[in-house]
Amino acid sequence: CSANADSVSKQLFESLVVDEERHYDQYDTELDNLEKFGERYLVLQSIERSKNRESGAPVV
Repeated sequence: CSANADSVSKQLFESLVVDEERHYDQYDTELDNLEKFGERYLVLQSIERSKNRESGAPVV
């Protein structure tokens, strides 16, 4: 993109890369937690999501 002086596309791709790196970091953290805590971690996640749903809070 920068070789062709297409700054808009360059900015778009850079922002996509940053976003995907953040997704990978979240995935890596979840995987680490699952390996450390196993089923207990999944149960806690389920309980927390249920509480958020009941209270109307955003479910992430």
